[in-house]
Amino acid sequence: MVTNLIQIAIFMIPAFSSITLFFLVLFSFTVIQIFRHYKLTYKPFAVSYPFVLLVFIGITSTLLTQYEKMDIVKDIVYYTTPILIIIVGHIFVQMTNFNRVLNSIVIAGIATSSWHLFKFALKPSVLSESLASIRNYAGLGSSLTVVSLCLLLFRKKYNLEFLQGNRLWSTMGIFLCLISLATSLSRTLIIITVLMLGIMTIIPMKQKIITTKTKSLKIPLTMFFLCFAVLTFSQVDFTNNELVKQLAEKMSRSLQEIGGSDNDYGNISDINMDWRGYEAYRAMIMFDASSNIRKLFGNGFGAQVDLGLYMSLNGELFNRVPILHNGYMYLLVKVGLVGILIHVLFMSTLIISGIKAIRLNNQLRGAILITVGLSTVFTTLVVNGVFNPEYSIWMFLTGVCSTSGSYSGAVFHFIDFRTLRQNRC
Repeated sequence: MVTNLIQIAIFMIPAFSSITLFFLVLFSFTVIQIFRHYKLTYKPFAVSYPFVLLVFIGITSTLLTQYEKMDIVKDIVYYTTPILIIIVGHIFVQMTNFNRVLNSIVIAGIATSSWHLFKFALKPSVLSESLASIRNYAGLGSSLTVVSLCLLLFRKKYNLEFLQGNRLWSTMGIFLCLISLATSLSRTLIIITVLMLGIMTIIPMKQKIITTKTKSLKIPLTMFFLCFAVLTFSQVDFTNNELVKQLAEKMSRSLQEIGGSDNDYGNISDINMDWRGYEAYRAMIMFDASSNIRKLFGNGFGAQVDLGLYMSLNGELFNRVPILHNGYMYLLVKVGLVGILIHVLFMSTLIISGIKAIRLNNQLRGAILITVGLSTVFTTLVVNGVFNPEYSIWMFLTGVCSTSGSYSGAVFHFIDFRTLRQNRC
């Protein structure tokens, strides 16, 4: 019981605190477990060694620079946190087992969703305000909600038992997660929800996608979209359609926001409208001005992107930013093209490992690994991916899946096509 509570608390920390506290908790927990003689195998380190390489490149590129020490430390924390998350996920399974860890994730997701909705219960009038006001008040939702929702929806398909097998509690959990997801008004969460639902639906079908009955697909998708539509549009005041316009505008300019190449940013209005794109635009200017060595290995930890102007961020004026929404640009600035290549190989390895797991009839772990890989590809583009603590659940799942299983060796190496051929079925 105590172990489960510890797991739930650690899963929920990113939703309520800073990355610094999250890092300290992870580090402390890992050290304590090692001293308590938990058997920490090579597996989580083998999974996370791409991040070890990124840390090495970042620190090496920082040598002979004069960056602020605090900025260097912050980048080290951001890059080492995924390593600790994977290790802690592995320890969690050693402390209990794979299914019990998933149960803790489900409970943590329901609790996080409940807290998100409780804020609206305290101040329901906020739902009649602007999109920015709603999100500033209640937050952007949580990826824990997505994972909890999908695991609950597919608990029967994958022979899982959550919340002590109580059907009523599971149904309530699904309902709370759906409402929280709908009221988060987050494009990112909606996309990764559809992605995870699709993967968990298709994988059990294997080669019979066309001939298999689509009942398993209809139920979760219908529930999701109906709840999203009803809850979102029935609870918000659309007397002037402002929120509708804001949502439509944000969806329509999503690609422009993250690209930044088709906008000359001639005025402050363009910059405010496409802030993520502007960040990427300034990062590319910095990259183009760098030496060939810096282009390959980055400017190191502590480097900041010059915005070319002063902007008010969280009430303070800045002309430089250390972290970008676009994780690929973040990698490019800190660890260069080599760093991006390592990160892409890491994501590819997760997907390939998931495919191998499925071929060895471990559909659940395969679905999780493929979801983690594809979600990381997408979230790295828009919300800094694994370097964003709010999306830490994906690295937790990577650590959880790095445990026992005859297929798991594929997770620990970059793509091994010979192994995949040998295990075809």
